Amino acid sequence: MTHQEYKEIVSTQTVVAAIRPDGSVAGTVAYVRTDLPEDILIKTPYSDFIDPKKGIQTKNGASLVCVAICSDSFKKQDVPQLDKHPTPQAVEEYLRTGRDGVFTFHQKAKGGGAGASLVSVIENGRPEDTSSLGYIMLLKYPDLKDPHLTKAASVSINLIEVVMLIGHVTGGKTIYALSRPGGLASYLAKNGR
Repeated sequence: MTHQEYKEIVSTQTVVAAIRPDGSVAGTVAYVRTDLPEDILIKTPYSDFIDPKKGIQTKNGASLVCVAICSDSFKKQDVPQLDKHPTPQAVEEYLRTGRDGVFTFHQKAKGGGAGASLVSVIENGRPEDTSSLGYIMLLKYPDLKDPHLTKAASVSINLIEVVMLIGHVTGGKTIYALSRPGGLASYLAKNGR
C-alpha cells in the first residue's frame, strides 16, 4: 500500500495513534462505526468497511469495528506461495491450534475483561492479503461495564483498549475487530497442508 492510498483510506475512519514523548508514532488503530447486524458483517469484505460509498459506516453506529491495527514493532515476513486454498473450516481448525499470532493477540485479555472470540472467518474477505490467503476474521470483544487501559500492556493492546473506552463513552455497544489470520500461509507451507 502506498502512502497516498493509506491517507485516502484513513480519511474515512477514526484513527487513534500512540505517540511517544519524542513525537514518534508507536502504533495506530483505525475503526469505523456501523449499525449493520452481525449476520451481515460476516458476509462483508474488508474493502467495504473502508469505503464510505458502501454505506457500512454510520456516524453514531452502535458497533465499532477495528479495521486496522499496527505497531512499529511489526516485522514483515516473506510469504510462501501455495497451490491449495484452504476451506473456511480448515482455517477455523488452524485458528484453534493457537499458532496464529494475530488471533492469539486478539484473544488476550483487554480492558479489564476477556479477549475477543471468533465470530466467523470470511473467505475472500481480503483477496490481496497473501499471508492470510485472502481470509479475514470477524472477532468480537466482550461488553465491559468499565473498560480501562492495562498498565504495562503492549501498545497494540492499549490501542484496542482505547477503542473500548471510546465505545463506552460514546454509546458504542459492541466492539469488533476485523483482522487477518496473518500466519496462515506460513503455517500451511510448513505443515504440508
